[in-house]
Amino acid sequence: MGLQLQKSTILAVEVKENDVILQEQTIPLAVSPVPQTMKLHQMHESSMTEGTTVSMLPESVSNKDSVLVVPMSLDESLIDRFCVVDYDGRPYPGKIVDVDDNNIEVSAMHCIGDNRFFWPLTPDVIWYEGVKVVTLLNNEPSLVTTRHRAIDKTVWEAIVKKMEL
Repeated sequence: MGLQLQKSTILAVEVKENDVILQEQTIPLAVSPVPQTMKLHQMHESSMTEGTTVSMLPESVSNKDSVLVVPMSLDESLIDRFCVVDYDGRPYPGKIVDVDDNNIEVSAMHCIGDNRFFWPLTPDVIWYEGVKVVTLLNNEPSLVTTRHRAIDKTVWEAIVKKMEL
């Protein structure tokens, strides 16, 4: 019983002036899969001879309904957007303040507990490799107290799953 790929579907994320555009494209099998370094969510659908569909990538990557949005490229349209970055294996939300070809500069929040963050009095601004972007956020994390903020619960759960926390 051989496993044969029938098609490769790519979910590409494009950011244009604070709007996120998801594009789904089907590419022929002759085209090799896009490397993960291109910051695309990639899904492969395959069929066994009996018609059973098997996902070739982990569920967190192959789920079409994923709430995580990773930028396809780094450009100036990302400046002033909110995101979550991976710093030493932990997620930190922040605001993108600058970009270059492969890196983003983020003013990050500090963590005070599980999905509980605050803006430090002295800005914590660090350059991150583009691959350290866990997801873009539509808005700043919302206030849960007068000082503390939290990421949307659905997004937070997807981040925890993706980072295997």
